[in-house]
Amino acid sequence: MKLGRWVEVTESAYPWEREALGYLREQLPDTEPFRAWSNFEFIAEDGSINEIDLLLVSLYTIYLLEIKSRPGRLTGDTGTWTWSHEGRNFIDDNPLLRRGLFPRAGHAG
Repeated sequence: MKLGRWVEVTESAYPWEREALGYLREQLPDTEPFRAWSNFEFIAEDGSINEIDLLLVSLYTIYLLEIKSRPGRLTGDTGTWTWSHEGRNFIDDNPLLRRGLFPRAGHAG
């Protein structure tokens, strides 16, 4: 994706994020209506400062990406995530549940 469609607001301080963003930039189509903005911050209504790794606009969807650098494969659902690497599995609750960002299945919130 060429400059103009991809806007790097600030350069990432982390080499693994720069590598991931470079990979994504190479893979994304350089056609309308695709646009991307990387590494920017916003202030939420509660006053907290939040960082966005990548905001991607495509034909029918807007994606908000958070880049994590952990080797292996990630699978799961809204409740549990499983990281698999070198024959070992690491199971953890979805961090969005821990932060209360959406209700657990079967709960009204």
